[in-house]
Amino acid sequence: MPFVGVHGKSNGSVLGQSFYSYRRMQHEIYETITAMKNAPAFNAIASRDFVIVKPDGSKIPVHVAIGAPYRPAKHARAGNKVGCLVLTCDDPDLATEIWGSDEMDVVAIALALIDIHLIQMIKETGGELQNLAGAPVDPSGSEALKETRAILRKTMSGS
Repeated sequence: MPFVGVHGKSNGSVLGQSFYSYRRMQHEIYETITAMKNAPAFNAIASRDFVIVKPDGSKIPVHVAIGAPYRPAKHARAGNKVGCLVLTCDDPDLATEIWGSDEMDVVAIALALIDIHLIQMIKETGGELQNLAGAPVDPSGSEALKETRAILRKTMSGS
């Protein structure tokens, strides 16, 4: 996407595109900070603690939590959607607001976001996800959850 200058003239240069991306990122950060200032206090409805054991044996504690859904979401672009705070660390001030069409939708999105976060942490560290007792944990969920997803896929495909 070309950068549109102050006077509305397009500047197709890489520098112009980089500047546009930078300004867009700044705007996204501003909107997120503004939304978080107006967001309700973090009230977890579900949370889990894990440890990622890196190949060198060092451990990284991981805390994830999903907040109670609320309406309306506080982010400027969310409209009248349902909001939900998702925490991917142990500091509630760093929660991320997501939004969806209703409470079930936003909770499903929150779970998917946590799955993505855990999988990305495992890839980045090369480690293994474990529960606090030291047993390996599959970031994509329990066997029951995977079986439910398989049934859903089969049902949706008409098989």
